Amino acid sequence: MKLKTMSFSIVALTLVSPLLLSAEKQPDNTNKKEITIFSDARIGFFESTRDDRDGSQKTKNSLRLRFRAGVLAPLNENWSFKTRFAGRYSDEQGEDIRTKIYSTISKSDGLALGEGTLDTISMLYKNNSHSLTIGRFQKSVELDGVAKKSLDRNTSPNTDISWIDGVYYTYAVKNKWKHHAILQYNNKDNSSEVRRGPLDFTPNAARTSYFYSFDKKDKNAQIPRLGIDINYLPNALCKDGASTCGQREDYIALVARLVGQWNMNDSGRRFMLSSEIGYAPNTPLNATMKTGATGNSDGNAYQVSANIINLFKDHSLGLVYGKVDAGYLIAPDFRNNNTLLELRYKWQISKKQKLEARVREREDLITPICSAKSRVYNDFYVRFTHKF
Repeated sequence: MKLKTMSFSIVALTLVSPLLLSAEKQPDNTNKKEITIFSDARIGFFESTRDDRDGSQKTKNSLRLRFRAGVLAPLNENWSFKTRFAGRYSDEQGEDIRTKIYSTISKSDGLALGEGTLDTISMLYKNNSHSLTIGRFQKSVELDGVAKKSLDRNTSPNTDISWIDGVYYTYAVKNKWKHHAILQYNNKDNSSEVRRGPLDFTPNAARTSYFYSFDKKDKNAQIPRLGIDINYLPNALCKDGASTCGQREDYIALVARLVGQWNMNDSGRRFMLSSEIGYAPNTPLNATMKTGATGNSDGNAYQVSANIINLFKDHSLGLVYGKVDAGYLIAPDFRNNNTLLELRYKWQISKKQKLEARVREREDLITPICSAKSRVYNDFYVRFTHKF
């Protein structure tokens, strides 16, 4: 990777705020009202092979870097301001580097290689069991395990960059349960996170979407995770295709997750079984999704992962299988009309460093009409992450 590409994010970071040049890093003491500077870098080798529907095959590989750094500045006892720069770069992007405050993602899974932006610009409020975030922020609802994936909300996974523009409120109740609510703005050209066609946000009535979750986390319990999500995207579904969009409907996706874990010995090794299911009652027509069937497309989705945490000290292994129907359109880590099988390895070198490797296969669930065969993706990566 060219030195110019790798160092650009560091140069761009100085433009985020003069605070980055003068503030001291906050000690690990949340009671002190000091400015915090935080950053991380992820670099990896990625290779993928695509067996296409016409029988052709294409292989590509690249080195990629994502660099992120930001500032958290307390304003008073309850309020603070947070901002972060994020950029992703690769040896396959050429000399083109683009940095601006984007209003939407440029690719289906986030910003394109060579692009950088402020992926967080927000005001934060915290008071006892309540919190409020206003502006641009990150929010993921990942399933526990070595390969953390989601059926409805996962901003900036892997080396991707995405975000949410809107308002996020949480209220913690008893026994580690918490309410989450998000009011999200969607740009007319696209959302700022993964939302697949024929979802369309062109009309004003589709610009605001809603999310609610009631979720429990307790990492030491035998059931460390339990929760339900409701995603409501009013007037956003073009049943007969976004190009014509003669019939619009609200798009709703319901998600439930359950995680169990069992100790295997006294050294910290444990087995974790994680599951998540999703259902979308209103879906595009099969004719729109080119499945060859009549009526509405199916809107089911699920993922299951089996994990051995600390198989050896600080080394973990996870296996994930997922299946997402053609009409389920908001899974950030699973393409619709696809099955996924993934093996993931993680070495937690230290609190701030980890090394991960992945082998994955994705395949068409239903071969689209007028295609000779199913499309199959096989990919591999090894990546290193360091938090500063």
